[in-house]
Amino acid sequence: MDMGGDTIKIGWAGNRRPNKLIPNCAVREKRGHGNRWLVGDLMLPSLERHDASSGALTRVDRISDYVGLQYRRSHDRGMVVNWEVENEVMQRCFHRSTLDPTGQTITSAAAVPALLHECNLLLTMPIATPSRIVKDVDENIVEKWGFNGFRRITTAAMARKGIEAEAMIKTANSATTSSASATSASSSIPSVAGTAVSPSPPPSSPCALVIDSGFSFSHVTPVYDGRPIKSATKRIQVGGKLLTNYLKEITSYRQWNMMDETYIMNDVKEQCCYVSTDFERELNAAKRSRKVAQRLRREYVLPNGSTVLHGYVRDASNTASAAASLPSDDQVLVLGNERFTVPEVLFHPSDVGLNQCGLVECIVHCVESLPVWMQPLMYENILLIGGNMKLHYMKQRIERELRMRIPEEYNIQVTMGEDPIITAWMGGSALCSHSQEYEREMQFVTRKEYEERGSHALTRKWEGDDDEDDGKGEEEEAEEEEAQDSGDDTMEAQ
Repeated sequence: MDMGGDTIKIGWAGNRRPNKLIPNCAVREKRGHGNRWLVGDLMLPSLERHDASSGALTRVDRISDYVGLQYRRSHDRGMVVNWEVENEVMQRCFHRSTLDPTGQTITSAAAVPALLHECNLLLTMPIATPSRIVKDVDENIVEKWGFNGFRRITTAAMARKGIEAEAMIKTANSATTSSASATSASSSIPSVAGTAVSPSPPPSSPCALVIDSGFSFSHVTPVYDGRPIKSATKRIQVGGKLLTNYLKEITSYRQWNMMDETYIMNDVKEQCCYVSTDFERELNAAKRSRKVAQRLRREYVLPNGSTVLHGYVRDASNTASAAASLPSDDQVLVLGNERFTVPEVLFHPSDVGLNQCGLVECIVHCVESLPVWMQPLMYENILLIGGNMKLHYMKQRIERELRMRIPEEYNIQVTMGEDPIITAWMGGSALCSHSQEYEREMQFVTRKEYEERGSHALTRKWEGDDDEDDGKGEEEEAEEEEAQDSGDDTMEAQ
């Protein structure tokens, strides 16, 4: 399970894709349906159900009006701060429909607790999560859900394995039917786990630089031999949430008041925005040339709760005829240079008043804090993960700016999977399906071990320094770690 601030990715080890991507929030309609909150996947625009009479699939919308959706989120700045919402979302994560979407293996809801008691959970969390939040997560997993064992790991540690697993999937898809059948026959994954991912070979270089830009923040984490180097990790407080809020502000100032339309404006951002490879040149061209401005223009038809349920991007090739075909009460949001000025905040946070360096500058600072021999190896293996990496031309922009900032003799290789949102999850899935690496890396902790040793001792075990025994009790260790967390500001890239 990859616990993200925006979505939770959950599925069985060995699968090629997660069973579900569950929104990590609860929403309520502004009008209609009273005070009913829709939690997790219940808020998704459409669900597929089998028609009992004909056997056909029908699409069912749980939300009748997407205008003015109210949100309750469990995460703030990448950390769990509202356990009431988080527990409701996790109820959906471990629901029968999530664990077994086909309904063929788990025959009843009563069988779910027994299944969880027999399973181990691999959980990814952001690097340098405060110890108090880590302790709360551990208690929730062990005491509330009763897993047989669990293991915490960072998304950065899983990034490379995920990209390699995706490359192996591409190779497998192009293989012959006979080889695919042989691979399926040799798999030991149970039927509920679906199709297994072939294990990937060991990496040729132990160094990797993972850039994780998600909902709440962006991390730059150097990884050596599968372990993140915490002392060199950098973080900027810019993520998808900030970009959506910035888009709401500028569109509200220039056109319609969209400050309460988080869901709609997030959809606008995902469909229309992109990263400019040369920001100054493109901005000046949009100001001077009417032809360039027209090419940039996108028209997003806003939902109205009646005739238009879901917003969509209208073809702007024939604006006059398209406008004439719209009902008179429909509203259109016109986007021009907003399409690339909003993502530019990732590279220049000072544009919105944040006294932090941009993403590429953060990468350079991170690498320069490493030993000299390690620096060229990091630039040769840059991995992009997180939802913001799905913005068009993100990879090209990072390559271009890095080339201007680092020595010419350094090679640059930037790699990104087809879906960077699930890259970390795919890494965990592939790792758990590789028996040798599974035994070496996955030091799962049982309930009995947790009760005997506690959360902080287990953290030291997973980080590899459990051999040191300072004779302190768990309470003293907790107080010491919390004091370090409150005074540790090395994660901020100022």
